[in-house]
Amino acid sequence: MPQLIARPGRNAARQAKKAKEIRHVKGAIIWHEKQRLARREMIKDRWEIKDNLQQVQKWEREQITHKRKKALQHAAEDWKLGPLRPNRAVNVANGKYAVVTGDQVSKPELTEKTWKAVNARREKKGLAPAYPLIVEGKKYFPIGKGDRVVVVKGKDKGKIGKVAGLMDTNHFIVVTGINRVRESSLATNLNSQR
Repeated sequence: MPQLIARPGRNAARQAKKAKEIRHVKGAIIWHEKQRLARREMIKDRWEIKDNLQQVQKWEREQITHKRKKALQHAAEDWKLGPLRPNRAVNVANGKYAVVTGDQVSKPELTEKTWKAVNARREKKGLAPAYPLIVEGKKYFPIGKGDRVVVVKGKDKGKIGKVAGLMDTNHFIVVTGINRVRESSLATNLNSQR
């Protein structure tokens, strides 16, 4: 039992009890302040993770979903208009013909905290973790340049190719011979537009 400081006299026991209660309350205040700080950090981390995921979803919505929908609408309109269709080349106003800007191509990077949170949720659901894995504060991606891979999703599903490169920021891989447009069809399209 901790020693209590009390003045000797008739009320020594009462003063000792009061001092003990005061120390108990001070300890509780300190403990609650630590808990409050920990909660603030947790809420801040959750907000950062949610914001990061929303940025990626916004980019996918703007750069993939909306553009695909718009392209389908343009294709239908072009088919109806035939040779009177408008020129829909990208960045013609800037003096460049069909040039895509860097922000349209580069997907926002997910932070390590976000990957950890995503993988923790996947483990709770009983699913395999998503790559890259975070091991000792470093990102681990099992595919490297020169590896042979099989496409498991999309129009090239089932095709095998060799990894030509890996984008470290978003862990996209470039596979040789996959997602190609034949040059003859491209040349035919260019000639028909002239």
